[in-house]
Amino acid sequence: MPRLHQIQVRYMPQEDRILLRIKTTDRMEFRFWLTRRYVKLLWPIVIKMLEADHSVQLQTNAEAKSAVLSFQHQKAIQESDFATKFRDDSADLPLGESPVVLAKIQLKNREKEDNVLCMHPENGKGIELAMNETLLHSFSKLLTDAVSVSGWDIELRLPAHSSGNAPVPGRVN
Repeated sequence: MPRLHQIQVRYMPQEDRILLRIKTTDRMEFRFWLTRRYVKLLWPIVIKMLEADHSVQLQTNAEAKSAVLSFQHQKAIQESDFATKFRDDSADLPLGESPVVLAKIQLKNREKEDNVLCMHPENGKGIELAMNETLLHSFSKLLTDAVSVSGWDIELRLPAHSSGNAPVPGRVN
C-alpha cells in the first residue's frame, strides 16, 4: 500500500475553492476540490478525530481536554515540515489531471490503529487517508491556513480553553 509523501492545501481564488493535492511515495498524485460547504462539513470531523486521542480523552474536564489538545497541536506543528515545497514533478494521476469535487465524508474508526478519513465525490473514486496524530494536526493547520485567506468568512479553530481569567465560582451555602 502506498504511503503518503506530501500534502498541499491551497486556496485557488479563480475557482473559489481549496485545492487538496496528495502525493504518495510511489509518485501517485490525487487532486481534489474542497468547496466552502465541504469544508464546513469536514472541520467538525477533523475536530472529532483530534478529540478522540487517548491523551485528550483521559482528561476529566473540558478545559484540560482543550489544553492537552492545544499542546499536542503545537508539538505536531513544530515537528512537521511546512518548508519543503510540494513537488510538481511528473506523477501518475489515477483520478485524472482535473481535481475531483469532494462531496462525501466518512470517518472509519479502527481499534489500535489510525482513524481513516474517507473523502469521496458524489460519484466515483475518492481517497481514504489513515491519519496519525501528527498528520491530522498538520492537515488541520494546512486547512486552517487555506481557509484564512479564502474570504469565506469561516473561522476554523481548535476547541479553546480559557486563559485562566475566567471567574472562579463562589461558594454556595
